[in-house]
Amino acid sequence: PSAPPRRVEVDNVNSTALRVSWKPPLQQKQHGQIRGYQVVYSRLENGEPRGQPVILDITLPEAQ
Repeated sequence: PSAPPRRVEVDNVNSTALRVSWKPPLQQKQHGQIRGYQVVYSRLENGEPRGQPVILDITLPEAQ
């Protein structure tokens, strides 16, 4: 896609978990079928990233 996801929202679930949600880019910016997303995150300690970032691949159920 030529644009990022829209309306990215993050909600605290508890002290160690977040819920992240988003909408896909606008249709005219997708340039094909979006089959999934990658979420990259790092654990923070005292406001600083700790360790290597974690990459989570999320495949959409309707992707072929």
